[in-house]
Amino acid sequence: MSPQNSSAEAGVAHLAGDGSAGAGAGPAAGDAADHVRIEGLSLRYRGRDGSQVHALDHIDARIKNREFVAVLGPSGCGKSTLLRVLAGLILPTVGTVSFVGEDGRSASDLVGLVPQAATLMPWLRVIDNVMLPAKILKLPRQPARDKAMELLDMIGLKGFERRYPRELSGGMQQRVAIARALLHDPKILLMDEPFAALDALTRERLSVELQSVWLSTGKTVFFVTHSISEAVFLADRVLVMSRRPGRIIAEFTVPDARPRGIDHVSPESEEIAASIRTVLERDASQEWK
Repeated sequence: MSPQNSSAEAGVAHLAGDGSAGAGAGPAAGDAADHVRIEGLSLRYRGRDGSQVHALDHIDARIKNREFVAVLGPSGCGKSTLLRVLAGLILPTVGTVSFVGEDGRSASDLVGLVPQAATLMPWLRVIDNVMLPAKILKLPRQPARDKAMELLDMIGLKGFERRYPRELSGGMQQRVAIARALLHDPKILLMDEPFAALDALTRERLSVELQSVWLSTGKTVFFVTHSISEAVFLADRVLVMSRRPGRIIAEFTVPDARPRGIDHVSPESEEIAASIRTVLERDASQEWK
């Protein structure tokens, strides 16, 4: 499927599944709040052994402006692959990803990526790691440095800007990775299981801190996780993916008001978590039939 470049769609940036990328436009009046549209997206690729891998199958989804969306699913279902498609690192075989109202800007300009591992440069100090996007995107140095210092203050690392990664805990390194992803002020934050390698207490603390960062910055967030409780705590909406080829098989809206406390779990959230677990267990059971 290739993008339609009609005047009725002006203002939407596309990643197209025919191997091309281009600019289209804007949202219809009724869809003005959409920020990301995923339409008819499938992905197949050739594995290292030469076999065909069907990773994603006909995914349709909408992400609203400033919405926090979490994606859950079993290992190998294509969650991270879908995130990489949104980041513009992989083109889909079929279908489109559209960034609504972004006037043809590329994914590299629009998104900030937080990987599972912090992937900090060990020979660079914290401040220089945060400023890496400024160097890559050729942003003015002093404004970028001022922004980096503001971000380090916001995530609780003021005073650590001259430290090296080896001097930081795992949780602190992930905070640096979040600050780095926010430096160029992306509209969309893509997070690929950023807390998976951390201990439970650090993971909870960073979830609370991420909620604060999101509330203060108003970014649109696409958050991949294996943790049901983490997804329900953080997200406005939870998308559940099937085993491979990955499809969206369920969607849940979390009604809890914000800010949310990690120790307060509403009956509604408990019910949603139980329902998500049921969906995942039912899908897993189909694999063995």
